[in-house]
Amino acid sequence: MKPISHGFGFSVLADILNSGIYIFCDVAGGTISAYFGSTDLNSSPLAAGSLPAEIGLGEWHHVSASVDITDIVIRVDTCLY
Repeated sequence: MKPISHGFGFSVLADILNSGIYIFCDVAGGTISAYFGSTDLNSSPLAAGSLPAEIGLGEWHHVSASVDITDIVIRVDTCLY
């Protein structure tokens, strides 16, 4: 990913209507959070954490997700969430 404005998001465990677990990385605000549904609007996060300062806007980052039934692990560059 190369976020150029605010951050980026993606879904895991999504159904055909894209309702699942939505992961939002707010690079500008330095946070990562997970929501049930297809957006971060109008819902409370299921989990949240902080992104390290070296993850910035306008830079390429390697992002991956690993899903194991009840555990979701997100990796941004070398950091695990």
